[in-house]
Amino acid sequence: FSLDYFRIKKQIARELEVKGAGKFYTWEDSVYREFMVEILMCLKPRRALKGEIMFRPLESVDEVIFLEKGSIDIGFVLNDIPKNVVRLSQGGVIGVFNVTFNLKTRFLYTCFHTAQTYGIKKADW
Repeated sequence: FSLDYFRIKKQIARELEVKGAGKFYTWEDSVYREFMVEILMCLKPRRALKGEIMFRPLESVDEVIFLEKGSIDIGFVLNDIPKNVVRLSQGGVIGVFNVTFNLKTRFLYTCFHTAQTYGIKKADW
């Protein structure tokens, strides 16, 4: 991943009137750096083959997946026919909303090209 892969806004820093606070955290910020190192150490490699269904509608999602290579189609199922409407490529992230709010997915996630991903399970953080 590139150094600017994850960009987190410094809204709190501006509210606290921290001088020199930019718009986003960077690797120079110790809080951000420590957080990112902790997260990166928990990531586990995962591979999805072309055509593999990663998540089905109404399925529980217990991990956040970061897409490094390949592409993943996101869509829905209507009358038992899958309809893909969005294609995620390098840098895409799946599962953040579902894991954060403990919600089942509403969409179908299918691997379009063989995908190299990294995941972190909710139990690991």
